[in-house]
Amino acid sequence: MHATKELFEEFIRERRYLRNLSEKTLKHYRESYRAFEKEGAWENLYKQSLLAAIVKIRERGVKAGGCQRLYPGCLSLPHLAC
Repeated sequence: MHATKELFEEFIRERRYLRNLSEKTLKHYRESYRAFEKEGAWENLYKQSLLAAIVKIRERGVKAGGCQRLYPGCLSLPHLAC
């Protein structure tokens, strides 16, 4: 398993058991992670990588609202060096 994926799964476990987040919120985090993973945003962990991924997602035809929904979910990840 890729190190970023391991960190993400740890993040999800902590949010589930320590912060008691809803399954809906955890699902949103997973969807956000996968959307950015498809665009290679986790290869290097910088805000610029996420922004480049947003551009790629928009180029695929996803509306701005869809990206606005995904971006905060990824910013919440603890290992992101923004």
